[in-house]
Amino acid sequence: MPDRRAYALKIARALIVAVIVVVGGAKAFGVWEARRARTLPAPTGPFAVGRRSFAWRDTTRADLLAPDPSSVRELFVWVWYPARATPDAVVADYLPPAWLAAVRRTPRGQRLDRVHSHSLDGAPAASDSAYPLLVFSPGLGNMPTNYTALLEDVASHGYMVVAVAHPYSTTDIVFPDGHIVRDADSRQPLRLNRAVTVLAADLISVLDHVAHEHDRGDAFFVHADPQRAGAFGHSFGGASAAQALANDARFRAGVDIDGTIFGPVLRKGVAQPFLMLMADLDVAQRLISKPKFALISQRDARIGEDVFVSHSPRTSWLNISGWTHMNVADEGFYYAPQHRLAELFGMRRTGAETQRIASAYVRAFFERHLKGSESPAHELDRPSGDGRTWVRRSP
Repeated sequence: MPDRRAYALKIARALIVAVIVVVGGAKAFGVWEARRARTLPAPTGPFAVGRRSFAWRDTTRADLLAPDPSSVRELFVWVWYPARATPDAVVADYLPPAWLAAVRRTPRGQRLDRVHSHSLDGAPAASDSAYPLLVFSPGLGNMPTNYTALLEDVASHGYMVVAVAHPYSTTDIVFPDGHIVRDADSRQPLRLNRAVTVLAADLISVLDHVAHEHDRGDAFFVHADPQRAGAFGHSFGGASAAQALANDARFRAGVDIDGTIFGPVLRKGVAQPFLMLMADLDVAQRLISKPKFALISQRDARIGEDVFVSHSPRTSWLNISGWTHMNVADEGFYYAPQHRLAELFGMRRTGAETQRIASAYVRAFFERHLKGSESPAHELDRPSGDGRTWVRRSP
């Protein structure tokens, strides 16, 4: 009996050691993967893409999310646009050094200094043309640069994309004078219905700023056409885009990429053309997806989305099978073991496929409503039923 017990104990110890080795190896592999160089997919449009950034203070608004709500709202934006590739063109860093130093990351989180994009730093605009203006809002806790692959691709097809780093929503913002604003700095409680109105006002502030700079003949913003403006966003940014359309008719169309609707727009709706581009998740996909419904139940989210659509006569709804909530961002190209297994077993689309689909539908929608043309690839199907909404799976 003692020998059997000793043998069983040895077996148990061996299994524990094996588990430790496997888990330790997985962790080590994750750290190694996070340090690998990764190049995002090249833009598919006919234009090279430039990137610039701007910051300004909106003196017309108090910042309701700041520790001191009487302070003035300040904004930082990244701009992707059709560019001309000159002989001395330099590819922009995925993030500037000051931002890399400020960004908080986990040991197995992707090293952003090893991520390479295709944007040309400060390159001249492609031509004297004025391109439709698209204002983009990222999801809560995300920087605009987290969507570089998607925004580069959209810009390469002839759009100026201005993506907003929302103070106290974006994780980390490094302003030109060196001061840093983090989402955790806000002492205001996170009230989604209030926050969405602040972020929507940011999108309107961007439109105001670009229109003013365009009208005064600014050498750069003269290449944006504020008369052909649209708004789009991911997750909470999609809700912010919807609220911006409801508040300002100058936005002629909008797209919500897998975002639950919050704020007054939920019951007011929007009059402009609007596309709900949503993930169609089954039970298995929900297990491996970063939760979309962390701040609200799935049932309440669906009820709210249905109410919004019922008050928005020109809104269309498209479900995409195999999407997971964050795969539309650059995160879809980074390593995560559960994601690779999910892709291997066909439970989720790859980052490359998700980004391709998202860009195709976003561009097709804005081609129709800002450029007055149809996509040659016919990404947008004819609405069925009542002519207002449709639900289908992508091919």
